[in-house]
Amino acid sequence: MKRILLSLTCVMAASTGFAQQALSWGKAPLASPVVNADNTVTFNIVAPEAQKVEITGDFLPVKKVKTAYGEQETPGVEQLKKNEKGVWSYTSSAFLPSFIPTI
Repeated sequence: MKRILLSLTCVMAASTGFAQQALSWGKAPLASPVVNADNTVTFNIVAPEAQKVEITGDFLPVKKVKTAYGEQETPGVEQLKKNEKGVWSYTSSAFLPSFIPTI
């Protein structure tokens, strides 16, 4: 019984590894994010049926929003632009510093 349980556990663990693969349906995977030569970063996503795609994060300039508790700073939001292949892209306007510490 222990062998069957151990075998079943191994099969289930191996099958979850296959479930993590990106689905590209025969196409080359889309690179994102891409660090450009000038240290700007381009974010890409395939969404041909989407009407609008936005990105937000602490790398964007903050904006001030009035709330019931006073004025608060929130991360900015930027619109991605769609190309003829249904790929939406946004390239940062400034150098994005690395969060990886250097020794």
